Amino acid sequence: MRLTLLSMNTADFTFYQGIVIAATGILTVLLILSIISVCIWITSKIIYFAEHKDEKIILRKKTKPEAIPVSTPEPEPVVIQEEPKTDDKELVAAITAAIAASLNTSTDRLVVRSFRRSNNWQAEALNEQRQHPTAL
Repeated sequence: MRLTLLSMNTADFTFYQGIVIAATGILTVLLILSIISVCIWITSKIIYFAEHKDEKIILRKKTKPEAIPVSTPEPEPVVIQEEPKTDDKELVAAITAAIAASLNTSTDRLVVRSFRRSNNWQAEALNEQRQHPTAL
């Protein structure tokens, strides 16, 4: 039984024939896209050389660059400035006022029992949460 294009029916195809047709379609698309890609590449080279036709192309041998003497600047002396010491009472008052403002309450009901300075805020926050898990 010979099939022609006009009398083809999808029920007449086997699974293998379907795979062959799909693979043929995919390869055709890839071939056409490759041809388009090569055409674009050739066009870009033609445009580049057309724009730069006045410039001379000089081929040079690769030479090692000459060593340039580099003078190292003298390091400046490091000046350590001490931070001015602040009054702890003012710091406690500022912290108390900030907490009272965030809680919408007065400072009369807040008592700061102790505080300590820290440069590592994240570690301090984790330590505080471990020590007082129900504080929040």
